Amino acid sequence: RRFRLAYLEQGKGSGKTAFCAGILLYMLVADGERGAQLFTAAVTKDQAKLAFADCEKMVQASPPLRALIDQKVNNLAVLSTGSFIRPVSSEKRGLDGKRVHGAVVDELHEHATPIVVVKMRAGTKGRRNALILVPTNAGFDQDSICWQYHEYSRQVLEGIVANDAWFAFVCHLDACDACHAAGKLQPSDDCPTCDDW
Repeated sequence: RRFRLAYLEQGKGSGKTAFCAGILLYMLVADGERGAQLFTAAVTKDQAKLAFADCEKMVQASPPLRALIDQKVNNLAVLSTGSFIRPVSSEKRGLDGKRVHGAVVDELHEHATPIVVVKMRAGTKGRRNALILVPTNAGFDQDSICWQYHEYSRQVLEGIVANDAWFAFVCHLDACDACHAAGKLQPSDDCPTCDDW
C-alpha cells in the first residue's frame, strides 16, 4: 500500500466518516491480513461509535458481508482470519498495545491532544499494509494536531514536502493567485477574484 495515512479535510455532512468506514470494512475482508486489528477511534466513545455504526449498517445491508462478518456488541469480526473492527477512544486507557492494521481517527479538529492519532499510528509498526484514515472538518484552533496535519498536508500538496506515503485531500475555498502570493491562504473578503464565500 503506497499511502499509510490519509488526511481528508472536508465540510460537515459530506459523508467523510461513512466513506472511511467503507474503506475499513474493505480492509477487514479483502486485505488478506490475518489477525487484522481495525479501529474506529475518536476523543469520545460516542464519537468513535459513529464510524463503527456506519460499518455495522453496511454489514447489515449486504448479504455477502452478513454471511462473512460475525456481529457482536462493539465488535465486527471475520473469525476465519482472527480479524476485527472495534471502537476505541481516549476516554479510557487502552490505546496502547494495539496492532493496528487500519483505523479511522474521526473528527481530528475536536482532539485537544494528539494522543489518539499518535497511538493509532504507533500501533501500525510491524504491519506491512496499514492505513490510518483521518476524516475531519477544518476546525479553528491553530495550536491543535488538526492544524499541524492541515499545514503538513498543504505542504505535501504544494510540493514543499515530499512524502509519498501521505495522502491529503483538503477541500476549502482558495485565495486567488495574487492574494496567495501575498501570503493569504484563505479568500480575502475584499478581493473580487478570490473564491466567494
